[in-house]
Amino acid sequence: MDIYTTTKQATELHKAGDTDDAIELLKSINALMAQQGDFNGLLKIIPYYQKAGRYSEGVKYAEYQLMPLISLACKVCFSQRSEQTIESFRLRQTAELYAKLSLIAKR
Repeated sequence: MDIYTTTKQATELHKAGDTDDAIELLKSINALMAQQGDFNGLLKIIPYYQKAGRYSEGVKYAEYQLMPLISLACKVCFSQRSEQTIESFRLRQTAELYAKLSLIAKR
């Protein structure tokens, strides 16, 4: 499955008003994004939950699905680095995830 094409399809679904299907499409490629270290792609799903009126579900998804994927992405991207470096990047990406959740909570 191609990340770029699938992400583009999800965006088109969202623009057409079918945000629920867009969320499901993004969910289907999140593991692939993590394996390729696509941190921004992983976080793209968060605003979709907000637009769908499913904020609480988005928070749960972030905590139970995205956080482990962020850890995986950090291990993949920084495998040649020390554990401390990997952990610092994981914490940075986790902070970005919470910043995104905070932003949509305000909306």
